[in-house]
Amino acid sequence: QLHLPQMQRWGAYFVGSIYYLWNELERAAEVLEPVVQQPSASQAIAFANASCALAAVYQVQGRSAAANTIVGAAIDFLRATDRIYLPMLQAFAAELALRQRDIGRAAQLVVQQPAARPDTPAFHFLAPQLVRPKVLLALDQPAARQEAVALLTQAQTFFAETHNTRFLVETLALLAAAHTADDRRADAQTLLKA
Repeated sequence: QLHLPQMQRWGAYFVGSIYYLWNELERAAEVLEPVVQQPSASQAIAFANASCALAAVYQVQGRSAAANTIVGAAIDFLRATDRIYLPMLQAFAAELALRQRDIGRAAQLVVQQPAARPDTPAFHFLAPQLVRPKVLLALDQPAARQEAVALLTQAQTFFAETHNTRFLVETLALLAAAHTADDRRADAQTLLKA
């Protein structure tokens, strides 16, 4: 054993994320909680991603208050120590508000942040460039949907060119939802079959 605690925390983040994606939420929480509870012992990037993942786990478990607490504490910690990953946590705060069906708060949080570029590499727990379009779609207004489609089309091109299947699939699903809301079901089905 090499006893590399920072690498172990990176590993814990990845394992916890996989458990989350597999819907093994108890196991995900069990692996992610130690990383989030000891932020100083992790690299900021691992801590930030683990915080997003753990908050997502708690949200799915119906523990919205705990999810909000995790994100708030992570934002406070990163403001005080390493601001590089702060925008990712702030984007996730908007995503979390959206998952909690608090569209007004999600919109407020998105407006407060600089828009993520569509060509931002997406290798974290979430792709920040997809949060704004999600919020715009949730507003359920034609102009907002049009802006969301424009942003998602740019993201689709980028994710396809970079072979980022994980976020390409999410982008296509969001575009399909936008087309469905505009009564363009044939276009939505075409996207989903691609």
